[in-house]
Amino acid sequence: MPISNDESVSLVNVIRTLTTSVDADQRNLEKIRLEAGFQKSAERVDLLLTSQQKDISNALKTFRAVSSEITASRQRIHAVKNALAASKVLLQCRRDDLKKLWVENVEQKVVCNILQQIEQIQQMDITFEEHLKSKQYKQAVKVLKTADITLNGPLSGVEGLDQLRSHATDLTGTLFEHVVAELLELLSTRPFESQMLELLKGMTMETLNESVLCLQLTEKYKDLPLINATMLPGTEQPSVAPHLAECLESLAVFDQLMPAMEQVFNRSKTVYSKAVGDTVLLLKLLMKEPVADSSHLARLIQMVMLQINKAYDVHKLLAKEISKVGRYEKDINVELRFWDAVQEVLQTVVMKHLDIYDYESNPEDFTETTKMRQLFRFDGTNCVSSYSTRLTAQPIPTICKPDPYNIIPIFRILNGIGRTIEEKCGLSKFNNFLHTFVMSTFVKRVSDDTEAKVQTILTRADVWSALSSTTAHCVRLLTSCLSIYELCKHIMHLISNMEQYTQQFAQIWVEILSAYTESAFDTYTNITKSGTSGEDDTLIEHRKISSTWAADEDIKRMFKSLPQWSLLNQAGVQSLSFDGDTTPTGRIGVGLNENDKEIKARTEKESAILIQNLGKIKSIKKSEVIFDENTIKLLLCMHESLQWFTVNVKGMQYELPKQASDILKTSTILNKNGTEQKLLDAFQQEFGYLEEMAETCLLMVHLELRVHCFYHLLPLAQLTSVQPQDDIDQGVELFGREMTRFHKLLSSHLFPTKVKYLFDGLGHLCASVFIHSSQHITKLTESNKKRIIRNIVRVQQHLSGITHQRENELDRAKTFFDLLNKDPDQLLALIMERGAVFTFQEYTYLLALAVRSDQNQSNVPGALDKKIAQLQAIFKQKS
Repeated sequence: MPISNDESVSLVNVIRTLTTSVDADQRNLEKIRLEAGFQKSAERVDLLLTSQQKDISNALKTFRAVSSEITASRQRIHAVKNALAASKVLLQCRRDDLKKLWVENVEQKVVCNILQQIEQIQQMDITFEEHLKSKQYKQAVKVLKTADITLNGPLSGVEGLDQLRSHATDLTGTLFEHVVAELLELLSTRPFESQMLELLKGMTMETLNESVLCLQLTEKYKDLPLINATMLPGTEQPSVAPHLAECLESLAVFDQLMPAMEQVFNRSKTVYSKAVGDTVLLLKLLMKEPVADSSHLARLIQMVMLQINKAYDVHKLLAKEISKVGRYEKDINVELRFWDAVQEVLQTVVMKHLDIYDYESNPEDFTETTKMRQLFRFDGTNCVSSYSTRLTAQPIPTICKPDPYNIIPIFRILNGIGRTIEEKCGLSKFNNFLHTFVMSTFVKRVSDDTEAKVQTILTRADVWSALSSTTAHCVRLLTSCLSIYELCKHIMHLISNMEQYTQQFAQIWVEILSAYTESAFDTYTNITKSGTSGEDDTLIEHRKISSTWAADEDIKRMFKSLPQWSLLNQAGVQSLSFDGDTTPTGRIGVGLNENDKEIKARTEKESAILIQNLGKIKSIKKSEVIFDENTIKLLLCMHESLQWFTVNVKGMQYELPKQASDILKTSTILNKNGTEQKLLDAFQQEFGYLEEMAETCLLMVHLELRVHCFYHLLPLAQLTSVQPQDDIDQGVELFGREMTRFHKLLSSHLFPTKVKYLFDGLGHLCASVFIHSSQHITKLTESNKKRIIRNIVRVQQHLSGITHQRENELDRAKTFFDLLNKDPDQLLALIMERGAVFTFQEYTYLLALAVRSDQNQSNVPGALDKKIAQLQAIFKQKS
């Protein structure tokens, strides 16, 4: 019977009260009620059981059956449960085993992968070497990058791989060195060696086989297409840009581009030095001369410049490729570093050949402005790449003997290089070095050497006597003159090659001219004076007539105005027109066509001047005449040499470059007086001194020749000879020998045309001397007249033998004395009849001698005055 809801509620309340109430009485009450309820329920159950006994029995049977089944099922379930538990345990064990195996498998796979990676890293040597050998640097760096990623990534926690990591680092360094070496090869070695290959083309096979360097070059480039000595014309050489790009990209992977470039630029100096040294060796093989000179140095510098330009082209490609990398463009100035290395190597090469090895080690001796002292040495530190490179660089051999004068043929090239470097990248080190060397060392060296040479030349005992032949002149010149000329030529050569230092060299040039001028003046002064000792042992100076006249400005001006003097110095007018080796004196007489009338006019004018000064004296002192042949020779040599020297040295200035000429016109120097003087004016002043000295020497010889005529012929008028009357006076023979000696001497040291003009007019002069000396004859007898005529004829013979002309003017003198066969009246009648043959003055001498020789008229007072008055009347009538 189902329990009603009220009962259920009551039961619940009872249970709640029993469980929750704190009051024991309440609980007891509820307990009693519960027990009552249970009793009531039991009774009801019993009632129900009784009424439902059969159903209950059936239900119990069914229950027992079901219970048995349930129990059996429980047992089976329990068995299954136990079996499942056992299976679970077994599965758990199996799962643990499987997990262990899986872990082991995973570990095994990881280990195998690690071993495989390690094996690959270990095997990268072969691949790396293959890439290096084929110069595939990008592939090589890719191998290294993969290894680096592996070692520093998956294998970063693996212990025991330090050696492998170290090996990978070593390979990275090896790649770095190979790439640096390749860059050096592309940037420096090959551009330089490409020009060496051009030198090899000019060598014989025998020479090539004898040289180790030649064999190395031919072997190195026999198959290389980049620079092939046997490339066909028109074949383009492959660009080095791809090679440079590959090298740069491989360096950029490990961020080694900056240190690599630093290495390249530092080591390139050594490469350049070695390449220059090899170039020197090759040029020596090509040289035919056993001893090289500065011209070979010029060729070396030109060759080095070609090599530098080739290298510069490649460096421009390098800069272009670096700009493509991007972030390194601003950090690496390729052009600046290139020219910095180049100028250092060039400076070393130049220093070696200019004999200034101590420029850095002992700079105090070089110049105060370029002192370089090492405060510290860094060769013991880690950052010594450039320093140690310079220390370990091989010395560059010299192609010729080191000498500061080697700067001459190479200065123009070096100066251009210095300007180029300064213009392109602002580096002035090489330019400053070059300028400092020239200003502080070379100019001083030239000045000292020149001064020493001039001193040596001018202090020789034979400075004004030793002669030498030269192709530039038909007669021999003073050796000292040629030597001084060579010094001037050397200075001119310096100016032509080093125009910007024209002022310094021109000042040395002026000093040379000044020293030579001073020496010439001293020599001239010594030879124009003679001295004798007086009673008190004092030196009495006797000046020569010729030198006295030559020193007299009025007489000098008068003689220089004569036509023959203009002829003798015609070259002076043409001194600005230069024709190779032809000298001005060599052009004397060229293009001149004088007629007899012109010759007579000029000789008469000269004779008149000489007679006016010397014709009135009876004799000339021996001390006033030059008899020493060496003195005459010295004057001749001085004239010819100084004239040749002046004109040719003047000609040098017209051959100077425009820049040098402009400097000469604008620059000033301090003269001996301490005042400023323009360079060009200083030159003109020295040239003026030398020209005047040359003219004075010639004028003195010209005058001396005529003074000798007076010296020998004037005494003949004294008629004091003790020789037999039929003999020629000894003075005439002495005159002949003197003239012959003069002619021989002049012919040996002057041009024939010049000798001719010096002897022109001597016949007229001698005739005038004979005629004008008649005023000193007291009385002329027939025998004395014949003697004088014989003397005239003999003088004519002497002069004709020298000049190879008739010397008709002496016939005039003979006619003069032949007229003495007539008395004064007959003479006047003859003049009236035939006209005047002589001048009025000469007729007065003739009449005076005729009157003195006439026995009747010589004692008549006023007889001579009367005859002269008649003569004047005749001349007036004839005029």
